Parts: sequence; C-alpha cells; structure tokens
Amino acid sequence: MSNLLSYKNYSGTVEYSAEDNCLFGKVMGIKSLISYEGDSVNELKQDFETAIDEYLADCNERDVEPKKPYTGTFIVRI
Repeated sequence: MSNLLSYKNYSGTVEYSAEDNCLFGKVMGIKSLISYEGDSVNELKQDFETAIDEYLADCNERDVEPKKPYTGTFIVRI
C-alpha cells in the first residue's frame, strides 16, 4: 500500500490530522505549494486531482510553463 497519490505525473502525500479529523496532503517534487484535503479517501483524491487541474489551467492562462515534478534521477556527463 502506498501513501502517495498520483495524477498526470504529479505525486502527492496523504496525511491524517487527528485534531481536525480529516485527511490532507501536498504535491511533492515542485517548488509551488499545492495542497488539498478531504474527509474521506475519495474526497482527498478528488481534491488532489482538482488541485492539479487548476494548477495546470492557471499556468496555461498566465502563459507560464508548469513546473515538472522531479524525477529522482541525476544525470552526469563526462
């Protein structure tokens, strides 16, 4: 079982807040802060996907290249 959500090559965390009794997370691998929340796993996943879609639409609207998630690879050429 994974504690990550994936959508359109973006990954996001899944965390639980006992204080607020909800699930929340943030998109990993980019400098922009994109967060989401929900009371159930389905709500969390839907809010995650909506946040990614809104981020991409906002970048498109402002004619800015969206940040690509880090791939975790490091290429060195000699």
